[in-house]
Amino acid sequence: MSVILDQPAKSMSLSDCRHVVQRRLAAVRRRVRSQLFLEGMFLLVCLILELVVASFVIDRWFRPDLTLRVTMLVAALAAIGYAVLQRFRNPLFLKLDDLDLAEILERRQKGVGQRLTNVLQLPQLLEQDKSASSSMIEAAVREDFVALESVDLQAMFDSKRRRSFWLMLVGCVTAMLILSAISPSATSTWARRWFGGANIRWPQKTYLSVVGLGEDDRVRVPSGESVMIQVNVADDFSAFDGGWRLNGRGEPLIIEGKERPTSAHPDNVAIKLVLADGSLRIGNFSKFAPGQYRYELPPLSKPAQMTITGGDDWFGPVGVEPIDRPSVEHLELIAHIPGKSEPEIIRADDAEQQLLFIPTTKLELELTSTQPLFNAKVMVTGAESATDLQRVSERTYRMDWEAKDPVTFEFQLIAESGGLNSKPHFLTIGILNDRPPRLTLRSSGVGRRVTPVAQVPLHLRVMDDFGVAKLSLELEDTRVVEQKPTTVNHKPLDETLSESGQKLPTDIEREPILQLSQYNLVPGATVRVRGLASDACVLGTQSAESRWLSFQVVSAEELFYEILTRQREARAKLAKAIETGKTQLDSLRKLTAPSEAGAIVRVHQGLARQVWQIAGQLNGTLQEMTLNDLGNATARQLLENTIIKPLFSLHATPLTELRGKIEALTSGESIDEERLAIAMTAQTETVEQMQKIMDQMSQWESFIDVVNQLRHVIASQEKIRESTETTQKDQIKGVFDDE
Repeated sequence: MSVILDQPAKSMSLSDCRHVVQRRLAAVRRRVRSQLFLEGMFLLVCLILELVVASFVIDRWFRPDLTLRVTMLVAALAAIGYAVLQRFRNPLFLKLDDLDLAEILERRQKGVGQRLTNVLQLPQLLEQDKSASSSMIEAAVREDFVALESVDLQAMFDSKRRRSFWLMLVGCVTAMLILSAISPSATSTWARRWFGGANIRWPQKTYLSVVGLGEDDRVRVPSGESVMIQVNVADDFSAFDGGWRLNGRGEPLIIEGKERPTSAHPDNVAIKLVLADGSLRIGNFSKFAPGQYRYELPPLSKPAQMTITGGDDWFGPVGVEPIDRPSVEHLELIAHIPGKSEPEIIRADDAEQQLLFIPTTKLELELTSTQPLFNAKVMVTGAESATDLQRVSERTYRMDWEAKDPVTFEFQLIAESGGLNSKPHFLTIGILNDRPPRLTLRSSGVGRRVTPVAQVPLHLRVMDDFGVAKLSLELEDTRVVEQKPTTVNHKPLDETLSESGQKLPTDIEREPILQLSQYNLVPGATVRVRGLASDACVLGTQSAESRWLSFQVVSAEELFYEILTRQREARAKLAKAIETGKTQLDSLRKLTAPSEAGAIVRVHQGLARQVWQIAGQLNGTLQEMTLNDLGNATARQLLENTIIKPLFSLHATPLTELRGKIEALTSGESIDEERLAIAMTAQTETVEQMQKIMDQMSQWESFIDVVNQLRHVIASQEKIRESTETTQKDQIKGVFDDE
């Protein structure tokens, strides 16, 4: 080609001229493509530099997580790929033919493009059109070719622009290298976070951790309970090759560097809680000590997530999982009680059952939890520390001891999942000291003075902690024999309850009737009775006795006179009640206003209560007469049917109805004459009934006087007869003695 260029234009053929021009245009084409490639490279480097700087700033200040970083990196690579496609597709694949280049050069310098077109196209005209003038075409081509030899096509390009792009490209690359050299650790951190997928942290001032979280990815809290979350300014960094490790954040935090990190105390620590239903709660931790912050989580029943921020540190989301606390599902107590061959199995978690055992009882306790346990401990009241229970299975633990003193156990269960502690569960084991039997003996129906033939109803109750084995009554009869007091012991009741194979009763009631007639008592004697009992204690038989009940034996006449005196007192009370009833009748006649009826009602209440007391008093005397065999059956029946029953009936019906009629007068603004008349009629009838009962009492006393007089006459005649018989016997004996 150099030979052709050096040849004179006149000696060159038109085809050679055309080839020379094509070679010059090929050089121009290469220059255009290299320029476009240079500019595209510069723009691509600028874009990459901008993305690097933007990612560095975003990562340094906003610290996105791995997912967001990967997303941003993919977007950046897509932008770079798009820029590469746009900027390098034309230089590599753009088709610039000779005529296009001629047109471009025409725009740079007028006439150059036309001459290039003539040299390229006119020789082809001779081949296509035989009628064309070859001399004219050759002259035109040679003229344009000679003119183009003086034109420097490369000079039409802007060399300064090319140099500027080269300088800027080198400057951008140099700047990136300088920044990387100035802070290689920051560059390495950025590169590893963006291209290595590492979760290492940028240097920061504050590091926080959740107490109890450790290396777990969630915080387990008691279900349905509010719980306190504590965040501390971290100081428990653990060293490893090339850096430091911090737990208690849901995911271990890796901090590179040789020096141990230090953590500044933030002014505020905030929490963002996302609940299971999607609702959001935002709050602040309370500072309760330097570097320690607390926040009370609300009661949760479903999982949630929390994010914690403080100073320039943050972490999360950390799962919050509600779980149930462990609790005692079943407590079984096996008691080896002394004296029993078979152990007794007791449900110790039955709140209604008292756990009482005699001393020296061997006890075994088996505890079953509601969930698998990491450990189970028991603390005895008064002890300074807890003791581990013996593990039987993941849910079952046991312990054994000997009952000596009352004790209260506090069980502490630690769940295997989550490490939650149970709520305190207490169990009290008491000591049942087998006390002697407790006896209660009382009498009823008679007083302390009785006749020799009296029947004394007794009520004996015996209680023991484990069972009554024997039960008896002891009676002491003290009388004067030959002017000396003599005591004779009797046992009206003697009962043995201990039968093999049967459980002894712990509470016994007996109601024996003491028949004094079988002891041939005489007036002046003294009778004492008490209860005796013994138990079947395995530690030794124990006995006890009740208090003494004392009775003075008197003659029937003496006791009957005493009872008649009490009946006369009752008759006097009834007479007073009749007078009160008559006074009530006068008060009703004088009644003028409803307010005055209230006082009458109160007096009537006292009258009814007095009638009831009189009836009860007389009924008591009747019972005492019956038990002491005083009077006769006719006299006692007469007292009951004509006096006592009418008194009870009087209180039950007429007096009760009369009260309602009097109370009806207290309502309204004025006295209702019809109601007043009804009340007065009822009051009159009541007084008449009381008077009738009073007359019956007088007749009964007269009847008793007659009976007593007859009995006295009969007794006197009997004494005269006995005296006469004695005299006759003495006389007869004397007659025979004289002989």
